[in-house]
Amino acid sequence: ACEAERWLDASVTLAAVVCTLSRGVVLGLLTAAVLAGLGSLLRRRRVGTRAFGKIAAAVAVAVMAVALLYRLVPDTDTVLAGRLSPANALIRSQFAVEAVGKIAERPLLGYGGGAAPDGMWELARVHNTYLQQMVSFGVLLGAFVSLALAGTAVFFFSRWRTSAPAGVVGFTAVAQR
Repeated sequence: ACEAERWLDASVTLAAVVCTLSRGVVLGLLTAAVLAGLGSLLRRRRVGTRAFGKIAAAVAVAVMAVALLYRLVPDTDTVLAGRLSPANALIRSQFAVEAVGKIAERPLLGYGGGAAPDGMWELARVHNTYLQQMVSFGVLLGAFVSLALAGTAVFFFSRWRTSAPAGVVGFTAVAQR
């Protein structure tokens, strides 16, 4: 029963993560999955058939979750089309370019947490956690905060075999990038 409960929990969590339709969260999910797979491969020195079964089950759950979301929420296609549009990608990349320019202007101290550099409110949230830290706190403190975030994720994620909650915390830290 314990294994079945874990699969149910994992399936519901995976479906919920995928249904956010957030590229960053899905990328974090894929990153966490790759890290888990590499960790398992390094420990066992082989890839077993159970791993392929788990991957197939995870992909099936993700596809079914998105299909169900489309079926139950008709406006999903409008939201998804906007998120995946070239215009949205261009806007996000422009945020990053502008953020790097603002970092270059104030590399040591940044602009302060939540501040809008030169009234550019879109840069108060760049949509990239690590880049945002550098805009807010400067390169040195931003790099320190970014390393602390990454270190926290590695610390907890590396203990997922001995503590399920630690794995969840590690995954969340990776997914929040």
